[in-house]
Amino acid sequence: MLSNTITNDMKLDYIKTKNREKLGEYYFQQGLSFLIDKEFEKAYEFFKESLDYITCDCSFISLIKKNILPINIFNDIENGKVNHHQYFFVKGMILSYCDKKEFTYLALESIEKYLTKENNEYGNYVKAKILLSLEKKDEALEYFKTALNLSNNSRLNYRVGRYLCEKQDESGVINLFYSFIENPSSSCCLRELHFGIKSNLQNLKTSLESVENNLVEKFISSNSWLASNAYEKTYLAQIEDIKNIKIINDFLSFLHYNKCVILNKTDDIEEIYRNKYGIDKYENFEDSFDDDNGSSFNDEYYDDNLDMDQQSPEFWDSL
Repeated sequence: MLSNTITNDMKLDYIKTKNREKLGEYYFQQGLSFLIDKEFEKAYEFFKESLDYITCDCSFISLIKKNILPINIFNDIENGKVNHHQYFFVKGMILSYCDKKEFTYLALESIEKYLTKENNEYGNYVKAKILLSLEKKDEALEYFKTALNLSNNSRLNYRVGRYLCEKQDESGVINLFYSFIENPSSSCCLRELHFGIKSNLQNLKTSLESVENNLVEKFISSNSWLASNAYEKTYLAQIEDIKNIKIINDFLSFLHYNKCVILNKTDDIEEIYRNKYGIDKYENFEDSFDDDNGSSFNDEYYDDNLDMDQQSPEFWDSL
């Protein structure tokens, strides 16, 4: 039985507040419900959808733990008749969140089988996460960068930026900044961004709108965890009190106002980012969080106006 932590009403609230982290959790939760029934093709689509929304998928671990999966859920012999590349992606992704080394190696084996059929950003991302678990950090970075070249998005910029900052490479702040601008609902990304610029916090300037903003005050004066926790609480509270919307917007304006200070650059930041890691196409991240960042399926039966669980039988039959 699936433990439903996010209801449809909550989903509507998250859409209103553009909370992509919670929407990612919602779609991951839907994927788990199909996984429990061994409907791997449907679970596959929902898991990809969840990754399209979310920046940091650390919350997926708790969602898995809240739901008891059947012990034989990934029996390769029993599941031999399913669509193999979808099955192996689901298996690799779910097992990648387990902390037992034996499952980590099974996850690696599965995602490598998936990548022989579908060499996309999802597979490269999962493989990079698995390699991180195996302490193969430099190799993981290469797969994160490969995925980033395939799809320039908040989740991949977050992972690349976080890793670079952990290596004391200040260029990672560029990735983290644009990751957060694309998805400002990620408190994890804000925390890593704060950590990456902690030596430069005293140089941040307040604009007229942010003078009395408590989030700005905490960002400048608090540690990374306190700043990100305060931000997350305020972001979630937007639906309850309209005043919090202005607080969030003023805080985001504060970050834009300090863009050059945060990135510690005086030259063309966009040009730097455009050329970073061989990325050919630069997208304007400052505008992107006003767009619908959900993905569409290249399927004649898929209806963009419907959620995944509302798609027609013809769509599911066509997978």
